[in-house]
Amino acid sequence: MSKKIPKECMDGIQPKWKEFFEDCEITDDLFKILNSGNIKPTKENVFNAFKHADIKDIKCVILGQDPYPDPTPATGLAFSLPREEPIPNNNSLKYIFAELELEKYSIPNNGDLTPWAERGVLLLNSALTYCKSEQDKHLKLWRPFTVAVLRKIITEGKNHVVFMLWGDKAQETFFKNALKIKPNLKKGYHIVNTSVIISDNTGEKKHLVLMTGHPSPRSKKYFHKCYHFRLCNEFLKEHYKDSKDQYIEWEITDK
Repeated sequence: MSKKIPKECMDGIQPKWKEFFEDCEITDDLFKILNSGNIKPTKENVFNAFKHADIKDIKCVILGQDPYPDPTPATGLAFSLPREEPIPNNNSLKYIFAELELEKYSIPNNGDLTPWAERGVLLLNSALTYCKSEQDKHLKLWRPFTVAVLRKIITEGKNHVVFMLWGDKAQETFFKNALKIKPNLKKGYHIVNTSVIISDNTGEKKHLVLMTGHPSPRSKKYFHKCYHFRLCNEFLKEHYKDSKDQYIEWEITDK
């Protein structure tokens, strides 16, 4: 039996996203998960990624896997940490910030990526919740919702959006499920440092898809020197020329 997303989960959601959420149906299992009180992030933060930029304001989607496991706090923004939380060793942010530094950006002293979200970056995980020992279950249950979000942006968002797919779960969610294209992925492997252009039949909508490894100890050699932030801005500048959408400010100040 399908159910509606609980209204209390939608507080603060941007208007067009809220319309989308109100039309969405989720499985009974997912409804129970949202109301279980035993998930990360907390119920009120599960949809935090949709509170900062509306569909037409999104210039870039960074797609990851799932929220941080214990003991690291999860905020509802993929890869982000609470501002006051120290960045743990071998956390994904260590590798993300190392890539930023390689691309000549200053490194902030905290892991709060909210400024990116406010600038039109959707920090989305393939699964929006995490529970110890049920990781695969949550990925499977959230897949239809995440796929619907990706398709919404592809078809009804800006004409030119950059999708950064970090890791095999993100790539599988995007290609195999959202686009119904079967990528050449073997178990345990992913496409790295590769880009493709996807477009509609009219050619009016043209999106850039960037692929690399997940920013983690296991895949850091793939993520390193992917140059996604530079490639993103080069694409936006090419298509938006002199408009305010021609780049994303990746610099995060500590103020």
